Amino acid sequence: MKRRQIQNDVARPLENRPFQTMPITVRIPQAVAMLGMSRSKLYQFIQSGEIEIVKIGRATLIPVESLTRFIAARRSPERPSE
Repeated sequence: MKRRQIQNDVARPLENRPFQTMPITVRIPQAVAMLGMSRSKLYQFIQSGEIEIVKIGRATLIPVESLTRFIAARRSPERPSE
C-alpha cells in the first residue's frame, strides 16, 4: 500500500471506511489519529501498561476496547447544569 493511501486511511474516520464492521484492533498510526496525541506519548502509555497492545509477528496492534477504556478512565465528571 502506498504511503499516501495509508495517510488517507488514517485520516478518514473509522465509521466512514469502506468496510461495514468496526475493527477490533488498530495499528499505531490509527490509534494516534483516534486519540489525537503524539506517537511518542502513545508509546509512553503503552510502556506504562495503560494502553494494551497485541503483537502478531512484527505488527503492533492496539485493541479499540483498550483505547475506549483509556479514554473513559480519564473523562472528567460532567458539571451539573445551572
